[in-house]
Amino acid sequence: MPRASSVNRRARRAKTDRIDLAQMMRALLVTCGGEPGVCSMVRVPTPEDEDRKPRRRERERLLKERTAHDQPDSRGLLHGQGIRDGWR
Repeated sequence: MPRASSVNRRARRAKTDRIDLAQMMRALLVTCGGEPGVCSMVRVPTPEDEDRKPRRRERERLLKERTAHDQPDSRGLLHGQGIRDGWR
């Protein structure tokens, strides 16, 4: 469900740190007051979480690659070249 934007993104408007701070403070106060959906909190990842990301991304890439090689089209091409085993 899309949330209503507090700022018309198409209109020209002043952009200053003071205005941004005032908007963020209003959103924080409303959120602390119990109003759901005004803003969301972000969990900052720990250094250990950040260190695990490259391995997870590499694993996901390898799984996609393995799936692509295991597709029937790929097996048909291999079979046409005389490679008839090597897949599960």
